[in-house]
Amino acid sequence: MRGRGLTWLLALTGPDERTATALGALADTALRRVPHHGPCHPRVAGSAVYVLDRLGGPDARAELRRLAERTTYRTTLRQIEAALARAESQPQ
Repeated sequence: MRGRGLTWLLALTGPDERTATALGALADTALRRVPHHGPCHPRVAGSAVYVLDRLGGPDARAELRRLAERTTYRTTLRQIEAALARAESQPQ
């Protein structure tokens, strides 16, 4: 819970290139596969995607697009696709 809670706090910082990059790296790291288990921390990855969605801005959208190309874990991929759909429906 601590990792997710700290991640959610980043939603309060506002859109920033460094924040978006850090959240993308966090999601990548959290989705690393553990042999015979699956993703290491899928809930932390989901919270990073949630915060990227909340941040908005071009940097967060770019990170979401990058994650969409790299992610194979279905639950997180659905979150990313939904966040990208919301971002595309909003005026820039």
